[in-house]
Amino acid sequence: MNVTPQANEPRFMPLRVASTGVCCSVGNDSASTSTAIRARLNHFRQGGFIDTAGEPINVAMLYDVPTWGQSRLQHMYRSAMTECLAGLPLTSEQLPPSFSSVRRESAESGFIATSSTSW
Repeated sequence: MNVTPQANEPRFMPLRVASTGVCCSVGNDSASTSTAIRARLNHFRQGGFIDTAGEPINVAMLYDVPTWGQSRLQHMYRSAMTECLAGLPLTSEQLPPSFSSVRRESAESGFIATSSTSW
């Protein structure tokens, strides 16, 4: 059996996770989320929504975010992406244009993590 790739077969490149970013109902960043998951915490409770039978629906709430719908999802995305980008050794010129309006200095010198406010 030949295990070396042939000339026309794709080669798989090693995958390296360079940074993470999370915003969910159990945490607004990677550290608090992973701690809550390890502790088996959740934020499920009866929400203000009802199903077709008129029964309340259990929901997992994202705390400290008073908006709903698309604005809430945008907040979650912006928070996760800002955290993720802050962990990468990139310069501001290497970031996508949509992450250019809000700047936050990173602990790594020469890197600026950004997030967009023009959704």
